[in-house]
Amino acid sequence: MLQLYAKTTAEWLNCAEKNIPILLSDHAHCERKAAQAAIGLMPYFSDSHSVSIQLARLAREEMRHFEQVLGIMKEMDIRHENRSACRYAGALHALM
Repeated sequence: MLQLYAKTTAEWLNCAEKNIPILLSDHAHCERKAAQAAIGLMPYFSDSHSVSIQLARLAREEMRHFEQVLGIMKEMDIRHENRSACRYAGALHALM
C-alpha cells in the first residue's frame, strides 16, 4: 500500500471537494507537462539507448494519464482549460 509522506488535512480535502474542476484541470495539465518534459529530455540522452527507452515509456505513461483525466472530465462535463506555468515551474525550467 502506498503511504504518503505527509498526512492530508481535512481542510485540504474540503477545499479540493469544492474545486473539483480546477483540481482535475490542473491534474491534466501536470500529466501533459510531465510527458512534454520526458520528450524534451530525449535529445540530451540520444547516446544512451536505455535512457531513451525509459523516457519514451515515461512520456507514453504520462500521456495515458492525461487521457484518463480528460475522460473523467468529459464524464463530469468539465471543460479542460490550458494553464500557464507558475513562476516556480518557470524558475525550475530556467535552471535546466
